[in-house]
Amino acid sequence: MKRYPRMLMAFLAAAALLIVGPAATALATTSQAALIITNSLRTKTVGSTVTLTTYGGSGTGAVTYVATVITGSGCSITDDALTSSAAATCSVVATKAASGSYASVSSPALIFKFITAASALLPQTPLRISNTTRSVATTDSITMTTTGGSGSGSVTYAKSGTGCVLTDDVLTATQATYCLVTATKAADSTYASTSSAALVFRFSAVSTLLTQTPLLISNTTRSALTSATVSLATSGGSGNGSVTYTVTGTGCSQPTTTTLAADRATVCVVTATKAAQGSYDSATSPALFFKFTVGTTLSPQLWLTVSNTTRVSTVGSPITLTTAGGSGTGAVTFAVVGTNCTQPTATTVSATGAALCLVTATKAADSEYASMTSPALLFKFNAA
Repeated sequence: MKRYPRMLMAFLAAAALLIVGPAATALATTSQAALIITNSLRTKTVGSTVTLTTYGGSGTGAVTYVATVITGSGCSITDDALTSSAAATCSVVATKAASGSYASVSSPALIFKFITAASALLPQTPLRISNTTRSVATTDSITMTTTGGSGSGSVTYAKSGTGCVLTDDVLTATQATYCLVTATKAADSTYASTSSAALVFRFSAVSTLLTQTPLLISNTTRSALTSATVSLATSGGSGNGSVTYTVTGTGCSQPTTTTLAADRATVCVVTATKAAQGSYDSATSPALFFKFTVGTTLSPQLWLTVSNTTRVSTVGSPITLTTAGGSGTGAVTFAVVGTNCTQPTATTVSATGAALCLVTATKAADSEYASMTSPALLFKFNAA
């Protein structure tokens, strides 16, 4: 009868060993060190692979990764390789498994971005067609040239206009016409493609008429307020043909045949054409830009100063006055105050006896800038 309790005790001990396991497999209760994903390059092109790496954690547990799509689609992970089949933003978490006495640990999420190859390219510097001669006879041709752009992409041209013919980079015309040409520089491995603004080329029919002397728009002041108008003028040309103006630009208008206005802040492009007359063919000027600024008040000038560095002289020996700064085309005048102080001319200061003279300069207003007066500057005249 005594042997049954001993057998029962042995059975219970064996059962406990099966349930609990050996002492060496005690519950994992120790926290691992912090685990982080260490990849510094986290933007890649679609189809390329990021090899994921981590730092930290404890023990010998294996590291696994899980990717979650935030935007787009196509993120996937195989072992430690992250890739995407389409443009996407992926969130990745690393987990180091439990081992020994260490519990498992997961890293904070890290964001990876996959972009298309085109969006990874850099923008080129502005490209423009650089031809300065843009008006020729229909018997002539124009070889296109450009400036700007970046990288090694080839430059091609596109044209529009009745009778215009473009062969590679050579433009010709089968009739008197205007041709609009744009240039495009192709993408390379670094830079995206870019196109220039369109440029107008004029082809004129061959004429037996004489060529006029160059016609120019002669305005020297080309800035005005939107509350004002600009009177257009020309110089050059030949014969008695009438002069007309062509105006382009958003908000630009011609209140009369010889004036220019704008209803907003803008830049207006103006060309003048003198009609054929007698033995002379018609002539067109180069384009000229006019700037309009919003408002009914003038802009302040830059700081104006009397700039003389030598300000000591003897009685009867004038000093020629100079200025620095100011803006616009307004005339500069000087004002002189002080006992014995005089202005022999509009731009000099002198004295009839020993004196200290204060001089201020004023630059008059023009169509864009308000008048500006400088601070006073002291000049000394010693007795001879």
